[in-house]
Amino acid sequence: MSETRRHGIGRRHFLYGAAAVAAGVMGTGCTPEDAQGTSGSGGEPVVAIDAQRRSFKVSPYMTGVNGAKWYDDAFGMWDSKHNRPAPGIVEKMKKSGIGMIRYPGGTSSNLFNWKGAIGPQADRARQVEGKQGATVDSRFGPDEYMAFIRQVGATPEIMAPFANSTPDEIADWVAYMNAPQGTKWGDLRARNGHPEPYGVGHWEIGNELFGKYQRYWMSADDDKAMRQYAFGGTQRQKRQRVGTPTDHRPSASVSNGQPNQTFTVWYPPVTPKTQTIRVDDTTWHEVADLSSAGADDLVYTFEPRSGTIHFGDDRHGKIPQNGAKITADYDSGPHAG
Repeated sequence: MSETRRHGIGRRHFLYGAAAVAAGVMGTGCTPEDAQGTSGSGGEPVVAIDAQRRSFKVSPYMTGVNGAKWYDDAFGMWDSKHNRPAPGIVEKMKKSGIGMIRYPGGTSSNLFNWKGAIGPQADRARQVEGKQGATVDSRFGPDEYMAFIRQVGATPEIMAPFANSTPDEIADWVAYMNAPQGTKWGDLRARNGHPEPYGVGHWEIGNELFGKYQRYWMSADDDKAMRQYAFGGTQRQKRQRVGTPTDHRPSASVSNGQPNQTFTVWYPPVTPKTQTIRVDDTTWHEVADLSSAGADDLVYTFEPRSGTIHFGDDRHGKIPQNGAKITADYDSGPHAG
C-alpha cells in the first residue's frame, strides 16, 4: 500500500495537491497562510490558490532548468544555421520565467572538454558523450551558451566535469569565463569575440557521481569512491574496451586491420607500466620503439599521460587482425580530488 493511501489521501488527489502547490509557488506566490478551508467533501486536503495576488517574490534559483545536453544544438536552443540563439526557444523560456539554466548538462556532460568547444566552429573538437560514449559535436560551446543566457535573461550555472578534468583545467575555464582582458584567458575570450567577462558565479563539480553508472575511473565501492572524489587517487580498470579520444562506443575498440592503428584507454593518465593490452584474448607487449620490432612481433608502444596505444604495420610490429577487440587493464591515475 502506498504511503499516501495509508494516510487516507488517494494518489490522484495527492498529485493534484502537489501540482496546485507548485502552481501556487511558481505562478502566484500563494503561501500556506493564504489558504482558507481545509478539506473537500471526501475529506481530502484542499489547497486554495488566489491567482490574483502575489504574496512574495520567487527566487530565480527555484525556477532553474538543466540543459540536458550541449550537442546537436542543445535540443534546438541554438540556431546553428544562423549562428544565434533560437528565437522561438528564447521567447518560450522568457514566458516560462526560467531563472537559471545549467550547462553543459548532466550525465551526457561528464566527459565534456570545454577547450574543444571554443573558437572558430571549423576548429572545434568532437567530444565523447558521457552516457553512451558516442562521438558528438561542439557547436553549442560556452560562448554560445552565454549568448543564449543573455537573451533569455537567466542566471548561468556551469557543471565542471570531474571524471576527465584536472583542477587546473577547471580553473582555466573559470578564468576564460570571468577574467578581464590583459590576462591569458581573458585575451583568448576577447579574440573569440567576447571582450567583456561573463561573470559566471555558480559552478558545480561533477554530476551525480554517487550513481554507480557514473563512476567512470572511480571505484564501484561507495566508500572508496567517496574518498577518491574528495582526495583523488588511482583505480584499477579491468578488461575495459579501448577507444579513441572522441569515441568510447564498442565499435571504437575493434581493429580495422589497417597499419599504424592508434587507440586510447578511456581514463588517462595511466600509472606507467601498469597496463596489460590484449588483442582478443592474447596479451601483447610494450616496446619503446616499433622500428626495432619484427613483422610478427605482438607489440605496441604506449604513452601513459594520454593513454595512447600505437600498433605496427606488419613490417615493424604485427597489425591486430581485422575485427579483433582491443581491451586494457591499467591503473587509472593518479587523479586529483
